[in-house]
Amino acid sequence: MCLVVVAQGAKVTPMEKVIELLKDLSTKVAAEGKKEAAQYDKFACFCKEQADEKLYGIEKSDAKIADLKAEITELDTAIAKLNGDISDLSGEISSLEREIKRKTDKRDNQHAEYQQKAQDMNEAIDACGAAIEALRSSKGAMSGAKVTNLVQVQSLVKAVAKIEGAPAFQYQSNDIIATIEDLQATFKEMKKELDFTEHDVNSAFEKDRLGLANEKKFAEKDRAEKEAIVDSKTEAREAAASDKSDETDDRDADQNFLDDVTAKCEATAKLFDQRSPPSRPFPSVQTSSR
Repeated sequence: MCLVVVAQGAKVTPMEKVIELLKDLSTKVAAEGKKEAAQYDKFACFCKEQADEKLYGIEKSDAKIADLKAEITELDTAIAKLNGDISDLSGEISSLEREIKRKTDKRDNQHAEYQQKAQDMNEAIDACGAAIEALRSSKGAMSGAKVTNLVQVQSLVKAVAKIEGAPAFQYQSNDIIATIEDLQATFKEMKKELDFTEHDVNSAFEKDRLGLANEKKFAEKDRAEKEAIVDSKTEAREAAASDKSDETDDRDADQNFLDDVTAKCEATAKLFDQRSPPSRPFPSVQTSSR
């Protein structure tokens, strides 16, 4: 048994053994090369898929960010215009308030003057009535007495107006009674005209004040509506700004991931090229798109 083995062993030379080993190694290296190439192809596909996906996401984010920027700009412009309108309306309202106050103060002064004049006229009318009553009741006391001087008549009226309940005048004259009656009628007519004038002036004032008040009310309503719109647009702007910030963060995250994947894939490609020259070119992942 041993002799047979020795005899068979003697048939294989050392060179033949080396050649056989080289053949086996060549087959093994070729197999490993194919395996490594397949792994590289698989890795390259992975890199391209990842790059394409992130590039697509970045493009979508850039488009959305651009739309949000435009929306924010549009909202800023609208808000600025509305705030300008609100400022103008506030100025208009303040002006109307000042005008209403000015006219109200003027009207109060006019009414106070009217009340003073009305009081003076009422007192004069009452004084005339008292004087007429006093003169009529004194007719029998001094027969034939006459007062013909207007100044004396005025003094009599003043005296009666100032001293209510004073003793009856000791005059008996139809002329002075007629004069005082005419004076009383004049005072009554003047009082009537004064009342009419007060009514007309007050009616005009109330109409004017109502118009100013309505104008102020409409301006306040317009301002309130614009303020509500500003609040709504401000909320929309804040939401758009928040969305833009979130989308920018997502885009930057995608870009960082793409940069990392690109660097790793390029490093792997260089390593494969060094081990297996020449190799197929590695796809440019940053320029790929869907």
